Amino acid sequence: MTFGQLKIDRDTTPESTTLRVSGEVDLATVDTLVEAVEGAVPTGGTLVLDLTGVEFMDSAGVAAVNRCRRMITAAEAKMVVRCRAGGPVAQLVSWTGLDTIIDVEIVDGPATV
Repeated sequence: MTFGQLKIDRDTTPESTTLRVSGEVDLATVDTLVEAVEGAVPTGGTLVLDLTGVEFMDSAGVAAVNRCRRMITAAEAKMVVRCRAGGPVAQLVSWTGLDTIIDVEIVDGPATV
């Protein structure tokens, strides 16, 4: 799925669903991200929101990730946000304190998308 500057690829296994997001997560693209998460909510499993390929995220993106967390929690599933060490998402997650309410996996190296 591609919208503007946002691309989302989906990989599903019996244990988890991974959404690999690349591009920009901002006011123009957050609805697409939220819709992709809505369509991928695992029943009792884990959703990995892989944001290692995100080059830009603003406050609307942070709010969307938190909204996704609430959806996943309501479905009695687990969400893990994967981001690149030193990347824009890791910085925002830390600065906003989102890492205190969401499981965050920091990975080294270039984007995996």
